[in-house]
Amino acid sequence: MSETKKERFIRIMTKRIDRIKHEHKLIGNLANKYVYEYDISLVHQVEDELLKNLDFHLQKFYVEDIQPFKFKD
Repeated sequence: MSETKKERFIRIMTKRIDRIKHEHKLIGNLANKYVYEYDISLVHQVEDELLKNLDFHLQKFYVEDIQPFKFKD
């Protein structure tokens, strides 16, 4: 039996989420002040960039069909 579109989505999304979680752990490792030097402004820049990027891509799941432009009478 072939894989359904939903099953494929779940399979691929699971792998991608696991990979992202691993990368987030690596970012978290940079919080070690014994090894790295940083200030809170750098942390905020990273946070802003990650959240902006995540929001941008998640919005793709919520986009409804765009209606063509029409002038009002």
